[in-house]
Amino acid sequence: VRAAVSAAVAARETELGEAARRAAMDVGGAADRRVADAESGALATVAAARADAAALVEAAAAEASAKVREAEHRAADAIRESEEKSERAAQALRRDEVRVADVAET
Repeated sequence: VRAAVSAAVAARETELGEAARRAAMDVGGAADRRVADAESGALATVAAARADAAALVEAAAAEASAKVREAEHRAADAIRESEEKSERAAQALRRDEVRVADVAET
């Protein structure tokens, strides 16, 4: 009887040991899956943040470029206006010189 009980206890311990190993492997596998899911989620979040940042930088660059073009247009307009004023002043000066010359001859 004692041998039969010892054999039954040993068999039960073996079964329990195997069940514990399977449970540990299941828990380990679940933990590995959770870690992989978390890592995948983190990578996706980082990729999305990078894409958002790149879009913001691109939009800022486009806005800055548009502002530079507008400033260039305003500067060109101001230069053209200044040149036109200068030309009108030069024409008025030439007219005045002609008048002075005419008066000096008479």
